[in-house]
Amino acid sequence: MGTPFLETSTTAAYPNRLNWRCEMLLARHPEVVHAKRILDLASHDGRFSFACLKLGATHVTGIEGRPELVASSFDNMRRMGIPPERYEFLAGDMFDHLPTVQPGQFETILCLGFFYHTVRQVELLGHFRRLQPEHFILDTLVYRDRRAFKLLRFLKRVNLGHLRPANFCALLKGLDGDSMVFFSEDHRSQSKTIDSSDLVAHPTRTALEKLVEAQGYKSAELDWHEDARDWSHLDDYRRRRRVSYICTRATLSS
Repeated sequence: MGTPFLETSTTAAYPNRLNWRCEMLLARHPEVVHAKRILDLASHDGRFSFACLKLGATHVTGIEGRPELVASSFDNMRRMGIPPERYEFLAGDMFDHLPTVQPGQFETILCLGFFYHTVRQVELLGHFRRLQPEHFILDTLVYRDRRAFKLLRFLKRVNLGHLRPANFCALLKGLDGDSMVFFSEDHRSQSKTIDSSDLVAHPTRTALEKLVEAQGYKSAELDWHEDARDWSHLDDYRRRRRVSYICTRATLSS
């Protein structure tokens, strides 16, 4: 990326990973980013807020739970020469800030790398429904049943020519079911939940898509396997353990 974001955080600060996430989640979707007012949830050190501004976003507001990362965000924007009127960063729990946001205030919401660091997914999507953005981008780990991993390993050893990608994905989703699986994280770690309960939940793909649809949005999953690429530091995407969606308000896509 040629930016300070390789220095201001130890969380997944790898050039190949940052470059491909910016490419897949933002650069390939100008209709979601360009000339949009964007809310960046769990904005970390401002890495994706900066990318949105470089891609033509009108303004970005970031919400981040760790004050030291908010300070880094402001510093990074100054270092990169971004005019201060184009961004704002708020420190604190997003669930405290979101009720103060007005419907229609943002055209796009980024939820990149947060959805699996909470147990309040339904509440979060309820805020999205109230705020009525045109789009939100959701990038998250999902729970994958061990049977699905075993099936993946088996299918890699056999000829997949007769199995269409859509049928393959449907088969994996069927194994995973539609559930949320709970895990424990250490909230003291910079890359984990900020909730002192240390409890988080990972949805399955099917559960995630149903939750999004229930809020009046249509989800389009991004295909991380459509391009040949260097998979270094992207193993969670390569193994389909992590997924990405562009979610569009149903009234806009009908």
